Amino acid sequence: MYTIIEDCSPYYITFTFPGLEDLVDYIKSQTPTVVNPKAGPRYTQVSFDLPVADLILKKLPMYNQFNWMQHRVSVFSTPRGKASSIHKDGGNHRASFNIPLTVLDDKCKTAWYSDTQFGDKKTQGEPYSRIIHFNRHGYDSVPKLKEMVAKPNQMILFNTDIFHSWDNSKSTNTRSVLTMRVSNADQVYFDDIKKILFGE
Repeated sequence: MYTIIEDCSPYYITFTFPGLEDLVDYIKSQTPTVVNPKAGPRYTQVSFDLPVADLILKKLPMYNQFNWMQHRVSVFSTPRGKASSIHKDGGNHRASFNIPLTVLDDKCKTAWYSDTQFGDKKTQGEPYSRIIHFNRHGYDSVPKLKEMVAKPNQMILFNTDIFHSWDNSKSTNTRSVLTMRVSNADQVYFDDIKKILFGE
């Protein structure tokens, strides 16, 4: 059912499945309306109303394999010239299912970082996020474990429990990605989902 494009475990896996392009077209035809006020000026997070979110989730071939957070079917838009913090997602989120919706160049880079390079520095932003470092100009000078550029017509199993960032500071385009989470995410890790999906 799934075709793995790139397995870069434990950071991410990109894959595809029959009907993914039609699903992307359907998602783009809908309008998310529930704005997350915590998103702030560096990006936007807007979720779909529950009936639409439920329809999107039911179009996933892995729908019956997981329990889903219906209220957390969200479009993240990363504006041109902006970068996120280096962070882990909230403590009750271990992995994310991502579908790139709008990718107009290869300049928005996602990267993962080692815990050890930040020493004993404390995280901030809990419970929504676990922020360890922020530089609005991006992270070219920060050593990385892995780097990725999201591409259209792929799905991404994304490890949110390793420090990571996105850096769109050199792009003149906004990038948007649909993100979905399982409801028992504090107990389901990247490797658990990988085994369920791909048997590895």
